[in-house]
Formats: sequence, C-alpha cells, structure tokens
Amino acid sequence: MASEPITAQSTLTLAGSSVAIPPLGVGTWAWGDTETWGYQGYDEDLGFESIRAAYVRSIELGVTFFDTAEGYGHGESERILARLAKAEPALSERAVIATKFVPFPWRRPFATKLRASLDASLERLERSSVHLYQIHGPISFAPASALAAPLADAHKAGLVKAVGVSNYSERELRAIHRELAKRGVPLASNQVEYSLLRRMPETVGLLGACRELGVILLAYSPIGQGRLTGKYSAANPPPGRRNFSNHAPEAVDRIVGALRRIGEKAGGKTRRRWRSTG
Repeated sequence: MASEPITAQSTLTLAGSSVAIPPLGVGTWAWGDTETWGYQGYDEDLGFESIRAAYVRSIELGVTFFDTAEGYGHGESERILARLAKAEPALSERAVIATKFVPFPWRRPFATKLRASLDASLERLERSSVHLYQIHGPISFAPASALAAPLADAHKAGLVKAVGVSNYSERELRAIHRELAKRGVPLASNQVEYSLLRRMPETVGLLGACRELGVILLAYSPIGQGRLTGKYSAANPPPGRRNFSNHAPEAVDRIVGALRRIGEKAGGKTRRRWRSTG
C-alpha cells in the first residue's frame, strides 16, 4: 500500500478513453469469493467493514483502480463494489472499475453472450458503464475477430470506456489488437501475472510488444500472492488454496532475503514510499 498519496502526474491513460489509472491497483478476487479462497486463505475477518476500510484508505491515497470479474464469487465481488459505492458515495466518484468476461467455448455466440454478461455485470455493479472491460483469457478457441467485434460494439455503445484482455500471449495480443483496430477501437490493456517470481512477460517478448502497441501491461499477483512480503517462507507457506502459479519455496526465500538486504541498504525500508514524479 502506498504511504504517500499518488498524484495525477503518476497516472496512465487507457487507450481509447480519457480514463486515468494509477500505478497501483486493488484486485478484488478475495472480496466475496469464499468458494475459491475460503477464510483459510485470507484473514478470517475479511468482512464488509474491513473491506470498506481498505477501500476508503486506498482511494484516499490515490489507489483508485479496482479490478473485479463476473467469476469472482459468482458476481459477489461486483456486488460488494456496488455496496461500497453506496456506503462511500463521495470517495467512489474517484473509483475506476474494471471487470471481465470469461469466453468459455460453450458461451458462443459471443456476439450475444458477451453483451448479456456485460449487462449482468453492470446490474450487479449498479452502474451504467465500466471504465475497463476485459476478456478474462484466450480460452475460447475462436478467432480474435469473434471477441473483438462485441468488445468494439460495447465500446461504441458507451457501456465501456476502454477494452482490454487478460493472460494473452504476444501472438494473441497482436491478433486482437489488430482486429480491434479494424473496428476503430484501441486495445488498452493486457493483465498478466508479473512479479519477481514470474518474469515471463519480460523474457517472451510480451512486455516489449505491449510497449510497441501502446497497451498497458497490468500486473496481477505482483507480490506473489503474499509470498514476497516476508510473511511466508518455505517453513511457513501460505495457508488454504493460495497455490496458484506455485513457486519453489526455497527460491522465494532467496528472493525475499535479497529484498531485505536491499531494504537495509536503503535505510531499513521494508516497503517503497510512493511519491509524485512530477
């Protein structure tokens, strides 16, 4: 969490819109998704009031980007964001909301199913539009055009301010970028796992392709689902089902040890103090 407010000088603009997002965001997968995480995977006190406190403090510090999805708790994460907007109306005017559509093969034709899914997300969020709408993964086995067309339609209808994807490879990224461009809509983002434990976006050319195409790479699990905080170790692994993209515990310990040494050389800091670059 930022310890100093993030300012406008440090934000990025989503292509195809005037929406600015900060360099830090809040993933809301655990908000209401007890089926996946349970209370063994996260703090057992993760109820609405603790979520509300985190939401308020995040926005106060300029961390205004909240990423959810229809699949997070079968839509419960989206419903919680709607409750937060009602509970904190003034602060929520600053919130930037992103959600996602899962293109399972059996949800075809996407021309109608994506729009129906978006409408359902908007109803749960109690919003007339969202700032960013993303394809949750390239799992449809359909050509890029099949998803680009309904995405572009939703953008042109004003239901989404910008469009993005998640977990796309460089080849898949270029394909949907090209198909969206044919329809006059830029691709704004690609959300992938990226951290000191998962540097594949650098090594396979994905990060370079995003920069070339003007696509923002959104990193999820940037602290390795808690592994890089120092809270866990090989002897004390994360509890519950937090085993997605698992890594060798000994390697995690070595990286955390290196981070501690860097922090000690920087005056004993254990977290980065964010400040304006302007």
